[in-house]
Formats: sequence, structure tokens, C-alpha cells
Amino acid sequence: MTDSDISSVIELLTHASVEDSDELDFAGRGLKLNSEHDAQEIVEAILKCNNLITLKLEGNTLGVTAAKAIAKALKLHPEFKRALWKDLFTGRLKTEIPDALNFLSGGLTNAKLTELDLSDNAFGPIGVKGIQNLIASPTCFQLQELRLNNNGLGITGGKLLADALIKCHQRCAAASLVFSLRVFICGRNRLENEGAEALSQFFNVAGTLEEVSMPQNGIYHDGIAALASSFSKNPNLQVINLNDNTATEIGGRAIATAIYDLNKLRIINLGDCLLRCAGATSLAAAITKNHQELEELHVGFNEIRTDAALVVLDSLKNKTKLVKVDLDGNLFGLEGCEKVEEMFQQVLPGVLESLSEDEGLDNGDDDSCNTDNDLEEDVDEIEIPVHSSLRKTNSDITAKHDVPSIPVTAKEFLESPTAEKFLALGDDRSCLIMEEINNDLDFDRRISTVLKLSSCVSLDNEEVKDAAFECADALLMEVFELAEKQDRLSVLSNSLLVQLGLIKSEDKTFKPMTDLTGPLIVLEHVVRQPYFSRITKEILQLFLSRPNKAIDACGSVKHKWLQTLYSF
Repeated sequence: MTDSDISSVIELLTHASVEDSDELDFAGRGLKLNSEHDAQEIVEAILKCNNLITLKLEGNTLGVTAAKAIAKALKLHPEFKRALWKDLFTGRLKTEIPDALNFLSGGLTNAKLTELDLSDNAFGPIGVKGIQNLIASPTCFQLQELRLNNNGLGITGGKLLADALIKCHQRCAAASLVFSLRVFICGRNRLENEGAEALSQFFNVAGTLEEVSMPQNGIYHDGIAALASSFSKNPNLQVINLNDNTATEIGGRAIATAIYDLNKLRIINLGDCLLRCAGATSLAAAITKNHQELEELHVGFNEIRTDAALVVLDSLKNKTKLVKVDLDGNLFGLEGCEKVEEMFQQVLPGVLESLSEDEGLDNGDDDSCNTDNDLEEDVDEIEIPVHSSLRKTNSDITAKHDVPSIPVTAKEFLESPTAEKFLALGDDRSCLIMEEINNDLDFDRRISTVLKLSSCVSLDNEEVKDAAFECADALLMEVFELAEKQDRLSVLSNSLLVQLGLIKSEDKTFKPMTDLTGPLIVLEHVVRQPYFSRITKEILQLFLSRPNKAIDACGSVKHKWLQTLYSF
């Protein structure tokens, strides 16, 4: 470009006017907009603009009167689409903000927004009241991006927001219009479980989301599970960011189940979610076969050990678009870090982020994982009574389950199975459980009872495993013999498939177990027994050739069961 050309461009830019632009940018001006006079510059620019698409007001402070003046000008622009109004109420009283937002919302009555950004406005639940009518209105029928990051919404604000979004979706459908929301950003809002669960109800019906970002919201595994389930209803999801919530291993498994079929995912951010080894390996199992679009995986600061990290690596080998894997801040130790870095360099060179903040290993620990112990610790954290001796203090010591001194009945155990209650039933537990189900030979009841008692089984407690094997044999031997005599092995096999969630039940109220780790450990024993029918084995092999989220999430336990199933 010659000096003459450059001068011409400068001349054109110099004479360019507000009228020629579709964007007005007042961001970062530090304007104190209290009165109508204070807002005059912005109002005049809006009035002069012939085709206003975008208005940036970030980094100013807006009062009620000024908001009213700006809103009045915005009413003249039905073409308006992008309201970028983050950090707009610094220093304002919380009682002012809803009125200001109400006026701004009123100014958008004729517009069709595609983007609304009100991030970094600490207006809390009361602020949502200023925008809930806007969000539920036709103005947001074409909304594609909603950004409400760092607003202090809390549980109440999350519920109000979810309600407004659901109403918007309903009204949009009633008007025979296509709901368009793609991006939902709502981090640092103290939503907790209740707020997350409310928003998951909206995600369930939306179906259009491509990015969901909800980091730092104090969400525990119940809320994470609700969100995960709703993610599966959005097949175009590309970005999930739940960083710095307390998912634990339980929430990790729920996420793994949900994302199994979300093959458009590009970014998964579950850093600082306390996934531990079991959550990490469940996630790895979910993404092993597909997810070819994956570009980034963030699982740092999750108390993951070396073995689990290598399982994660194995699941990523076929991801050709992968550019970043964050495993920093875990529990590899010096040797583990070297091993992880070496293996990544061999298999996926250049994608592993620094491991400079690795937390190292506790004294006496090795770098191997015990995923079942992870689950026990998570259960302890959610205040289900678990004896302290469940916690493993050394990886070479098998956890022991103390038997409660208070008597336990078979009914109490089956209503809420735990290892402690199971052992407390004593050596006659098989008979007690049989009596509780009235020695019923109903196939469904017998298999259901076996799966229930199996739910308290883990790999690290031989006493519980052996007792569960004995009970399972007692419960199943009779029904397999009966089924063979009555030529009903296909019916019995069908019942097992239903209970495992491999086929749908005709009973609409039936819900299969979501955590099948214990049942698969017990079934790995059962399929070895002479009474277990060859026909049932063949039927299981057929159905297990298809993906199943709950079973696939069981990782190594599933693989051992399959090996046994095909060997015996």
C-alpha cells in the first residue's frame, strides 16, 4: 500500500460518522450516568445511528434516570441485536439496579436480540427481577448468546432465571418459531445444587445449546448430575465448562454417562472438580471410541493419580484435533509426572500442559488408584453414615467395615444397602433376605434383590464381596433351575437385561440403577457358576456389543466382567 493509499484510508476514517456504523462503543469510558444530561452523548449517538446493531456500555455506571433516557432512544431501533452491557452498575444501590434494568428492557420492546451480556454486574437475585420479563418476551425469541457471569444470582436468582427462560421457550414454540439459544454463560453465581437443578430443567427443553459454562458455582454432585442429564438433551453441545465445582467421583460418572453420545464436543473443562481417579477413568471410558472433534480436555486439580492419568491418555490417542490436555495439580509425584510427560510425548506430543503445580504424593502412598475407595470417600462427604475406617490410610491396607452394634433387619438393609448393614446381618444373611422377599421365585424380584445387595460391594473389601457372592448364588440358583425346567430362560434373561438397563422396561415407573460397579463385580462371579445358563450368556454378549452408558462407565470392572463372560 502506497503513502497515497494510506492517506486516503485515513481521510475516509476521519470523515466516517456515527450514521455509517452499526456499532456504538462506549466501553471503558468510566462515565457516571446519573441524569438525562449525563446520558446525552449516548442518546444522541443512538438517535443519529441509521442501523444500530450493537451497543457497548461496559465499564460505565448507569443510574435509573439515565437508563430511562437511553431506553427511550433504543425504542427507535427495532434492528438492534447485541446488548453488551457488562460491568454497568458499579457503585449503584441494589434498589436502583432493577429499575434501571426494567427501563432498558422496555427500550428493547421492538428489538430482536441475538446477544445479551450483563456479566460482572453484582445485582444478585433482585437484578434478575429487572430482566425476567425481557428474557421471557418476544425480544429474546431469537437470542443466541446469554452471558450472566459473576452476577451473584444465588439460588433464588438461578430459579428466577430458569423460569424466565422456560417461559421464553414455551412462548417461542407457541408462536411456531425456532428457539435459538446456543451459548449460556453463568459462572461465579453461587447457584449451588438448587439453582443448577432449576437451570437443568430449562436445558432439558432447550435442545439447542452448543456451549454451557457454569464454573465456580458451589455445585455438588446432585446438581452436577442434574446438569449432566440435561446436557444429553442438547446433541450439538460443543463446550462444557463446570470448572471449580464439587462434582466428586459420583458427578464425574454422571457426566461421563451424559457425554457418551455428545460427539461434537470440542472443549471439556472439569478442572478442580474433585473427580479423583474413578471420575477421571469414567470420563475416559466415555470418550474413548468417538469424540473426534475434541480439542481441549481440562482435568487438573482433581486428586488424580498416575494410573488414572494414563487411562485418560489412552482414551485420547485417536483424537486428531486435540491441542491441549491439562492434568496439572494432581497427585502424580515426581516419578509420576515424568512418566505421564514421557507417555504423552510418545503418543500425543505437544498437547500436555505443564505439570509444575502437581500436588505430589502423601507419605506412604503409591501412585496407583483405587476407584472404589474414591466412591466411599464421596459417600462419606455427603453425610451418609460411613464408619471412619472406610478411609484408606495406606494403599497396601484393605479397608475394613465395622459392623454396627445396633441390630439391622433385612428390610432396613434392602431399603438402604450399605456394607456395614450387610455385614451386620450376620452369617444367616442369605436366609434373612430370602425371608424378607417371602422366598418369592419371581424372576424380576430375585434379580432386583441381587443387584440391590450388590450395590454395597467394592473391589477393596473381600469380606463384603464373599458374602455378596454367597447371597447371589442362593438367590439365583433356584430361579435359573426353575427357568430351565419351565423353558423360560429367555424370560429370565430378559429380566436381567431390564434390570441392567440394557433394554427398556414395560413398567414406565421403573428406573435402572445408575451405578453398576458393585453389581458387575458380583455378576462376574455369577457368570462363572454352573447354574448360570449358556443362553443367558449368549443374550448378554449380544446386547453388550452395543454402547451402554451405565455399564461403560464402570471401566476396568466392566472389562473384567466381559472377559469372564466370554471365557466361561
